[in-house]
This record gives sequence, C-alpha cells and structure tokens, in this order.
Amino acid sequence: MNLKKSISYHIGAWVAFAGYEIISLLMVTGTVGDFESYLLHYLINILLFYCHVGIVLKYSFSTGRAEHRLLFLPLLILEITAYLLLSYFADYLLGSRVSRYFGKSGMHWPFIFSSAWRAIYFIGFASTYYLFLRFRKSTKRTAALEKLAINRELKEKRLALALADSKNAYLRAQVNPHFLMNTLTFIYNKTHQSEPHTSQAVFYLSKVLRYIIDADHGPELTALGLKLNRWITFSSFAG
Repeated sequence: MNLKKSISYHIGAWVAFAGYEIISLLMVTGTVGDFESYLLHYLINILLFYCHVGIVLKYSFSTGRAEHRLLFLPLLILEITAYLLLSYFADYLLGSRVSRYFGKSGMHWPFIFSSAWRAIYFIGFASTYYLFLRFRKSTKRTAALEKLAINRELKEKRLALALADSKNAYLRAQVNPHFLMNTLTFIYNKTHQSEPHTSQAVFYLSKVLRYIIDADHGPELTALGLKLNRWITFSSFAG
C-alpha cells in the first residue's frame, strides 16, 4: 500500500470515528459541542494515538532490548501527563470545560480523571493498532519465507531435472558410439573375405572413430592418421 492511499484510509477512519462519537453523544445528551472544540481535542487525541504507536510502543518493544521494555511504564505516564496538559491548554484556549472543572487552584480531580480515562481510551486503540501492524508484518514475513522456500525447492527440482537430463544425454552419448562401432565391426566381418579393401577402410574408420571417442588429442597427426592417409593414397592409386 502506497503512502497516499494509507493516509487517505487513516483520514477516513478518523472522520468516521469522530462522526460516530458525535452522533452517539447527541443521541445520549441531546447536545453537540462547537466545531473548534471538537477539532482541537481530536487533534490532541490523534497526536496521542500516533505518538503511542510510533514512539512509545515502537521504542519499547520493536528493538527487543530489555532496557527499552523497562522504559515503557515511565513513557506511558509521561504521555498521559502530556495529554492532560494539552487538554487543559486546549480547554483554556477554548474557554469550555475550564469554567466547570478549574478554579483558582488549578486542575480539579474530575477533569484529571476524565482526561486520563480519555487518554487510556485512545492508548488502548493505539495498542490494538500496533498489535495489528506487528501481526501483519509477521504474516508478510512468514509469507515471504514460505515463498523463498518454495522458490528454493523449485530451483532444486529444476537442478535435479537438469542433472537427470545430463545423465540421460551422457548415456545416449555412450550408447550411440557403441552402436556405431558394433555396426562397423559387423560390416568389417561381412566384407573381410569378399571385399578386403572395403573391410580395410571400415577397419581404419572404426579406429579413427574409437580414437576420437576415447582420447583427447590436438590437431597434430598421429601414427594412426599417417597410416590411414597412406592407405587412402594407396587405395586411390590401386583403384
């Protein structure tokens, strides 16, 4: 999934969630807050959500280090405290809940409890989303490993088939020369008495073929080649 599509999905999910909460509040209380209050507080909630996923949980559990996991609780307390302060500052700017929950001495417990509960509420959503991301990543890794194993198995099977073909080709290469040599031997035996020159040619031809099949050699002439050349020259003059 590309970044643009992912962002559009997230925006759509947050709009649907905010609409669900506003409609639910309207059905229960019959009242709706002002747009600026909803916008500012949902921005704080969304900030808490992504900070918990991308900073607190990722730092505490993605690295696999024990000292990072020990920092999870202090980071959790820190982000809840930051959420309370941001909520207080938002209410102070908007002038909404401050008049109900704040006096000259500062924060009152009803505001602290309600805001802390709201923070825990979104932290729970963020934790669920983080677990979903980990599960999807693990699933993709497992699928990639399975695909790699299948490709390796297919490659091994192709190599085995290629080896079998090579063995069959080697056997065919052995069978064909032997068949040819046996044929030449048969012709030599049949023409040895009646056609001595022909049988002699077949004999030397079989020698040449056997030499080509059984021995590695260079371009130089051998004793067999010289003898064959002399026999061919003699036969051409004699004929």
